[in-house]
Amino acid sequence: LFETSFCALLFVCLSEELRQRKFETFRVKTFATSTMAAANAQDNVVKALSYVEKKVQNIELVQQAATSTGLRPAYVAVAGGLAALGFLFFGFGAGFVVNLVGVAYPAYASFKAIETKDTSEDDTQWLTYWVCFAFFTLLEVFVEYILYFVPFYFALKLAFIVWLQLPQTRGAVYVYDHIIMPFLLSKEQQIDSTLHRATKSGMEFLGEATSAVVSTTKDAINSDAGRAVVQQVVT
Repeated sequence: LFETSFCALLFVCLSEELRQRKFETFRVKTFATSTMAAANAQDNVVKALSYVEKKVQNIELVQQAATSTGLRPAYVAVAGGLAALGFLFFGFGAGFVVNLVGVAYPAYASFKAIETKDTSEDDTQWLTYWVCFAFFTLLEVFVEYILYFVPFYFALKLAFIVWLQLPQTRGAVYVYDHIIMPFLLSKEQQIDSTLHRATKSGMEFLGEATSAVVSTTKDAINSDAGRAVVQQVVT
């Protein structure tokens, strides 16, 4: 009985020792894995900041802000980007920011393209962008009340506009080639006919209105009251 009890006690002690060793091994492995993951994450952050710093090194506004605050240009750029995103998601002037990016910058870029005489590639790029932007704006007018309920609509619109503009993505060219151009080619004769009729009707209306104004003016001048007024003015 004593030997049995001793063996049982020895078995329990060995089991507990084994369990403690397994737990210690697991703890060491978990710590090593966590340390390695943290080191990799830190390396990725450092690489990302270095990449951002290279991209903003020629942006004078970022460099001035970094000099004024004493921060790295990468920190200033990231903070500015986060602030802009927060403004887009939760600010009341998100529409202004989107229009600034979608209209003001392309207008200036179009001016630069027109003044560049040695190539027409940038002219075509910005003409294509304006066609896409006009179609998108026209479509937006008809579904404005629906888009009002879309979460983060202005952030999505900004991303779409930037995608259209960037020469790396060539989004405007893709939208034009695959959506706008096939649609316009299929409706070209109908659109031209409608525009011709509208222009003709407008010119006819303008001619009739002009004739009516001239006739009324002549009648007013030839009337007794009109002659009296003219005589008074002359004398």
